Amino acid sequence: MPAEDSSSSDTPERLRVWLERGDSGYWLRDAATGEALRWKVGLGRLPHEAKAFYGLIAVSTLIGIFINFVHIDPIKALYWSAVLNGIVAAPLMVVMMFMSINKRIMGNFTLPWPLQVIGWIATIVMTFTAVALIVTWVA
Repeated sequence: MPAEDSSSSDTPERLRVWLERGDSGYWLRDAATGEALRWKVGLGRLPHEAKAFYGLIAVSTLIGIFINFVHIDPIKALYWSAVLNGIVAAPLMVVMMFMSINKRIMGNFTLPWPLQVIGWIATIVMTFTAVALIVTWVA
């Protein structure tokens, strides 16, 4: 079997396929969405048992297929999705930190003090970098 040449002309197509498969990664988005909405989720269930879950996977896959036909550059899509994730991460980290120290939500599993400090430092750094990114765009 010949070794694959990473500089071949089909590299953008390989990346596009990889991006589409990543978009269909059900446990990162579809299962989390389904659980948050209290749907029956999981690939272990038959489609008629988890209609909304399988529908979400189908819609995600169709979006991935649609991207092929609108000629979106996969490298730019990957870049901008990372930028968006970085901006959205800061407020989500704040919410997660408040939830993780709330005894009513976490019960006996609240974060110990040293992990709270590390978590808040990471949240502050992430917030600072997101704000710095936005400020440099505006300036």
